[in-house]
Amino acid sequence: MRSAVTPTIAEHYQTVTRGQGLRTWRWKLDTTLEPRLSPNGYVGFFRGAELVPLEIDPARILDRHGRNVTPKGLHWGIDQRGRARWLTLRLDDAKLPLPYTIDPAAAWRVSSTATKVTGTGTWTITTPNTILANDVLVVEQSATVNSTTYTAPTDGGGGNSWSALAAIGTTAFSQDVFYKRAVAADSNIAVTLTPPTGSVGTTVNVVTLHVFKGLASATLANAQVGGANAAARTMSCPAITTVGTGAAPEHIICLFGAAGVPSTNAYSAVTGMAPWTYRADSTGSGAAGISNTVLDAEVTTSALQAAVTSSNNLFAASGQPVSVSTAMGFSTDVTAPTDVSRDRVPVSRS
Repeated sequence: MRSAVTPTIAEHYQTVTRGQGLRTWRWKLDTTLEPRLSPNGYVGFFRGAELVPLEIDPARILDRHGRNVTPKGLHWGIDQRGRARWLTLRLDDAKLPLPYTIDPAAAWRVSSTATKVTGTGTWTITTPNTILANDVLVVEQSATVNSTTYTAPTDGGGGNSWSALAAIGTTAFSQDVFYKRAVAADSNIAVTLTPPTGSVGTTVNVVTLHVFKGLASATLANAQVGGANAAARTMSCPAITTVGTGAAPEHIICLFGAAGVPSTNAYSAVTGMAPWTYRADSTGSGAAGISNTVLDAEVTTSALQAAVTSSNNLFAASGQPVSVSTAMGFSTDVTAPTDVSRDRVPVSRS
């Protein structure tokens, strides 16, 4: 086997010099992330209910000259044995030229992290290749302007339109959150975003796209609660009253934005935020002095989840930023799946 690594992609080539006939190849997925197959051939990965910016490209077979000789319909499988998961490929090489190379390429979706733009013009972000129908898409948009008038995103997916929460504005900073239930055509499409009203040539926007699975619908289970925070060194999530039960938990999401970038600790170091769990998929935007992040949790109680503040320092003592945060909740999907035919592929030989 040979490996090739760039800043955004890692490939682990398997070159075959002798015919193998019908064989299932395996590669161990040495990760705690949960893989998910997509009909378009990609493999996505989840941390909890949220899609992370890592994906495996569709299966490819290359001849000795690097030409694509992939048999029609060839696709990855996922096999689980105990806690171990394997990427599998069931391949009959009777008609393939020798030697040939199997090319599993894992790509890091750079565009899925915080995207920064400056000015008053529209811009686009691209959705992941691994979105499936019924996923819930959440866009978090923060800007260095005190505005409560935001424009909902648009896209060419032809599916559901984006819904908006009430925007939150404070001194020279604001945020709005948009969400929709995905259709299959929402995979790998451009989403167009617009700066909020009041933006000028120096206004900075940071946008992050979050993808969640396992939610019953894109209708909020309860009203969103948002708040603006005075200058502080810590991050926080507002209170939210949940409606979850043991049989039907609620998935709650906290979206936090600040007019600054963490200095003494990364967002991933936050403590004291129970029940919220930090999801390290959207970091600060560097020199722009603005950042977004997201936390989430699954709760099984119908009760007030109190506002919480991190117990460690995130921002420098000087120039403490203002921030905003929003909490929203969705019922989880507790319906048992009816078709898992492509979730597991039996391993015949390795």
